[in-house]
Amino acid sequence: MKKSEISNKSTVQTRLLSICELFASIQGEGITAGVPSVFVRFSGCNLQCKFCDTPYTWNWEGTDFVHDTKAWEKNKYTQNAEMKMYTPIELKDKICELSETTINTVVLTGGEPMLYHKTDAFIHLLRLLKRYRFRIEVETNGTILPIDEVTKLVDQFNVSIKLSNSGVPEKRRIRDKAMTFFAGNSKTLFKFVITDKTNIEEIEILQDKFNIPAGKILLMPEGRTEEELKSRARTLVDICIKGGYTFCNRLHIWLWGGEVRGM
Repeated sequence: MKKSEISNKSTVQTRLLSICELFASIQGEGITAGVPSVFVRFSGCNLQCKFCDTPYTWNWEGTDFVHDTKAWEKNKYTQNAEMKMYTPIELKDKICELSETTINTVVLTGGEPMLYHKTDAFIHLLRLLKRYRFRIEVETNGTILPIDEVTKLVDQFNVSIKLSNSGVPEKRRIRDKAMTFFAGNSKTLFKFVITDKTNIEEIEILQDKFNIPAGKILLMPEGRTEEELKSRARTLVDICIKGGYTFCNRLHIWLWGGEVRGM
């Protein structure tokens, strides 16, 4: 199968998986921040957020999308250069090699890894990872309802619902069926990157609509440098205390900044 045949549709059927990056690091966000993990970054996304910090997974040459943030994010990327095709067994072998027997968590991220959730290859990969006793986290934007087998095999869904500051129309970024599932699933945690207080108002609306407990929501300060994170963190701590949310840092930004890939 040619790389160009991989689409951004969740119905794509393939025996191969399109991957942008494979690396070992620590989890930078969420309830397991700091945990050593192997990261598998999938190609493609069904949303185009204006502040996306992994545009090399989807913002290909020939498209008219333009970021409005940092200059380095305005780049267009060559699709074939950013994608490598793997069979599930090849991926499992790479993950085992990177884990060095000391890492037992695998984070499937993107892009949007759930674009592949109905494929034989994705399900086979999950089964292999469980056979080798890996714990599986999936980073997702929460717009795609996972099939039952994926739900059973995944240990944790880290759902990053996009707010209006993403620039994506609400009807694309908020999908009621998927949101209802994730809100009611015991494996789900919601994480939000906060830029200002209007973000909190949107989160409260989502809480009420989908009955999301405050204890399942993690708030993180927006920023691409340590200084930016720190300037927003103290205000965010007060918001967490008042709302019953969990404060979470963004360790990868603090350690390596926003421009380093594979960390």
